[in-house]
Amino acid sequence: MSPYFVVRLFDVESYMQRKFVHKCAIAFVALLVVGVGIMSFQLMAKAQQNGRVPVKGQTVPLISHARLLGTASGSQQLHLSVGLQPRNQQELNTLLYNLYDSRSSLYHHFLSPQEFVDEFGPTPQQQQQVTSYLQSQGFHVSSVSPNGLLIDANATVSQAESAFQISINTYQLGARTFYANASAPTIPSTLSSLIISIGGLDDSVKLHPLYHLQHHSGKPGLGTRVSHNTHAPHAQSGLGPADLAGAYDAGPLQQADF
Repeated sequence: MSPYFVVRLFDVESYMQRKFVHKCAIAFVALLVVGVGIMSFQLMAKAQQNGRVPVKGQTVPLISHARLLGTASGSQQLHLSVGLQPRNQQELNTLLYNLYDSRSSLYHHFLSPQEFVDEFGPTPQQQQQVTSYLQSQGFHVSSVSPNGLLIDANATVSQAESAFQISINTYQLGARTFYANASAPTIPSTLSSLIISIGGLDDSVKLHPLYHLQHHSGKPGLGTRVSHNTHAPHAQSGLGPADLAGAYDAGPLQQADF
């Protein structure tokens, strides 16, 4: 075998080895890129799953005018109502518009409670998803409304603070004190399309029926005739439950359990 042939054979073998190493390097880089991409996707998916979204409209305006007294007791009991998003919201909006449009074929074609549940109520799976989260945070779920739009639950202040990533404090405004969340509650992003409200995190506003106020203030209540000659421009007036039922002839509806 000539020396020239041996040299050429060596060059070929060397070239093949370099080519093999080059291909291996390319394959390694490709696998590394794919691996990093998969890992990044998993991390992003996990971050998105663990991300939190604030619930809109759940801040307490009065705290900006009140004096902070301190943190609320962690063992204080809260009675919460979690509001769920109806299904098919756009269709529901359209229906509500048509129900009161005298030109529409759906004018006053009201749905029965069961029809509303079938068309617009949260599914049992959606209700269970929210219920499971509340229970996982130590809440006691006491009831779910028949249409699935409200889930009532009991929890301590500490449990609510942990579940919604908030601080609940006590404040003073004038002569009264109240407790309230210092910021908007947040929920896992996986629940952001289901939960639209969380009631019971504060008692900054206490609603009292005028009927109740009249009874305790000594002012004329419902059913009491006031003379036209009596000057009482600031006197309050209102209807009690029985008065409302009588005024709107709602007795038959109450008996029918509507």
